[in-house]
Amino acid sequence: MKYLLSAACVAALLTTATTARADDEAIGADARCIAVFAAMVQMPAYKDAAGAGLLYYLGRLDARDPKLDLAAAVKHEAARMDRTEYMAVAQRCGSTLKQRNDALKAAARDFPPPEH
Repeated sequence: MKYLLSAACVAALLTTATTARADDEAIGADARCIAVFAAMVQMPAYKDAAGAGLLYYLGRLDARDPKLDLAAAVKHEAARMDRTEYMAVAQRCGSTLKQRNDALKAAARDFPPPEH
């Protein structure tokens, strides 16, 4: 019984550590998206889409950790990326943003505006 309880405690600790690491990775991934969209919002051709991306990923980060030091997280992730990584992150984040936007448009078709 003693060993069973010890094994259960170890399993619980490993699960907690794995979950925390996954949460940290998700926060880092979203912070990288913000870093990329923050750079893109300064380019006239991408301003609108990048602005939408900033808001989307800010919402994700806020939902994950409302007390997150956003500036520190984004600066940390931006410093870790080179040009190749920026391009890959832009593709990944842009693809996710497009999928969610398409889903929102599809949902909106099911709910026409109310009649006046």
